[in-house]
Amino acid sequence: MNQDQQLKELAYKRIEQFQGKAKQDPYFPSYHIAPPTGLINDPNGWIEWKGTYHLFYQWMPFETGHGAKYWGHVSSSNLIDWKDEPIALAPPSSWYDKDGCYSGSAIAIENKLQLYYTGNVKINGQRQSYQCLAVSTDGRKFDKKGGVVLDVPEGYTAHYRDPKVWKEAEHYYMVLGAQTIEEEGCVVLYSSKDLEEWQFHGQLAGGALAICGNVPISFD
Repeated sequence: MNQDQQLKELAYKRIEQFQGKAKQDPYFPSYHIAPPTGLINDPNGWIEWKGTYHLFYQWMPFETGHGAKYWGHVSSSNLIDWKDEPIALAPPSSWYDKDGCYSGSAIAIENKLQLYYTGNVKINGQRQSYQCLAVSTDGRKFDKKGGVVLDVPEGYTAHYRDPKVWKEAEHYYMVLGAQTIEEEGCVVLYSSKDLEEWQFHGQLAGGALAICGNVPISFD
């Protein structure tokens, strides 16, 4: 059993131990999505794929506080009845997300479901962030493919995360939440022809911008 599976097994044991107690709570949601145990955070990767709706969420299975986040996963055929799926992502099985699998998105590419997310890393109190990829052919088991080659550009801090990826015409696009070195929040834009090489187009929007307009895009 590899480290990734070992970490997931620890979470499954926690579910087995506390799921019954959680569902006995009179305030446990009967309609809204809730984790079997622990803390639920950002919804991620909302997508309809092969006739099934998939929703992922940041999850801390071991307590109701924040820590190294997993990605929980539920699916539905009607947006009302939801089924718990196997854990999608678990830290810290890889160097690029050892302190948490942060938020991201999902995109269907040919016959695969691809998750893009931010890997959170802290070394001696210093934060690093990596935009990561995990791929599934069945919508249930996801294989991590490592950190996407996407360096944080000059002028921004390591608060550079939560990729949203989509396709328009013949090109792919990615937006990320970012922080400038002046500690101003903003949104930055990338484009790609193949989901491998990403071109940086600068700031799309931000609190420090007087006007938030279109960013010129060139594929040269």
